[in-house]
Amino acid sequence: MEHVITSNSYRLRKIQKKRKKRRLIFFIILILIIIIVVAYEIIFSSVFQIQKINVSQTNFINQNDIIQKINDIFDNKKIFSLISLPPNLLFFNFNDCQSLKQSFSPIESIECQKNFKDKSININIKERVVEGKFCSGLENEDCFYFDKDGILFLVAPQEEVISFLIKETSDKKYSLGNKIMDNFFLVLQIKNFLSEKISLPQIEINTYDIIYSFDNNFQIFISKDKLKETMDILLHVWNDNILLENLQYLDLRFLPKIYYK
Repeated sequence: MEHVITSNSYRLRKIQKKRKKRRLIFFIILILIIIIVVAYEIIFSSVFQIQKINVSQTNFINQNDIIQKINDIFDNKKIFSLISLPPNLLFFNFNDCQSLKQSFSPIESIECQKNFKDKSININIKERVVEGKFCSGLENEDCFYFDKDGILFLVAPQEEVISFLIKETSDKKYSLGNKIMDNFFLVLQIKNFLSEKISLPQIEINTYDIIYSFDNNFQIFISKDKLKETMDILLHVWNDNILLENLQYLDLRFLPKIYYK
């Protein structure tokens, strides 16, 4: 009799375990189905899909190119490396926004705001301001507009006459997005100081030196390695009479020594 009771109790426990296992499997499958449905609604339904992209007014960039680039960004976003994501507000992030800056050289800064109410993205762009034109000394190479940081951000017509021109006389090659040189702000600082004295239409840059050329053919030679020292010296020694004495040049490449003719 005890053996029968023990056997029945074992069968009952075994049946209960199977039921619990079935319930657990059922709940796991149910949860997975809910997750898949919710994920589908989030990713593929129209609830969060981008309906409109608003781009602020630009001078150098075609607004349609910005919109196309955002579409390209989503084309490259894939689920399990297989399924492309539709344009979705939830999946457009800060890095995507900043990648637009990398794609368009005229952009100095960019801000992207997502509006879930009307399912739109507002793109606010600050473009670079033309400081002057830069031309390479190499034959058939492009000229570029550059900004205050020395960033080459837009191809410029070679024949265009502009008030401030920088020429590179070495064999160095440049392309869009390149920076003319390090410490470019010092080049501009010296240029602005000198421009207050007399018209300075052109600067030449080579491997080691910078040459500031004036309308009256007077030139100042400066070493790339001594820009800060040059600015300090100019502030202390500059005299407008320098330009009135018919000097041909002022050589500051070998500071503290100064040569002139």
